[in-house]
Formats: sequence, structure tokens, C-alpha cells
Amino acid sequence: MVTKQQVIEAFNEDFTDCPKGVELKVVAINLLRSRTPFEVCYIIQGADHDKIYLPDISEVLPYLNEEDLVLLNNCGVFVDDNGLAMYA
Repeated sequence: MVTKQQVIEAFNEDFTDCPKGVELKVVAINLLRSRTPFEVCYIIQGADHDKIYLPDISEVLPYLNEEDLVLLNNCGVFVDDNGLAMYA
């Protein structure tokens, strides 16, 4: 299990090894959905015209590993007020 600080640090790094040929938002949402049990939280918590709000870090943290953090970062996920988010 990774820590909340590892999540914040991972999303502040500049990774460039992005998945190719797929919609990155779909990859991120599918990863979170496949790792997090349905009864824990909704993966999409809300949206604005330019931002998709994902679960709070504490909800998904027990289910993610370091490789997941790298992939989520590559897909454009970032920390926004202790929750995860990505631009639409």
C-alpha cells in the first residue's frame, strides 16, 4: 500500500511514458474502477466544464500500488484539494 504523501509526490513528477492509442481518461477511470471495490466509492464524484472530480485519496489509497500511481499520473490525474481530479 502506498501512502498519501507518495501519491502527492508521484503526481508532482513529470512522467512521459503515456499509454498510446487509447483515451487516457478512460484508462484512468478503468484503473480506479478495477482496483477499488464498488461499495467503497463512486469513481466519478462530479464534473465541471473542464474538470472531472475523482475519489478522495483516502478512499482509493488502500487499493493502489506505485505502478498505478505512475499510470494515473501519465493519464493526467492530479491531486486537487485532497481528491483526485483530471481535466476533461
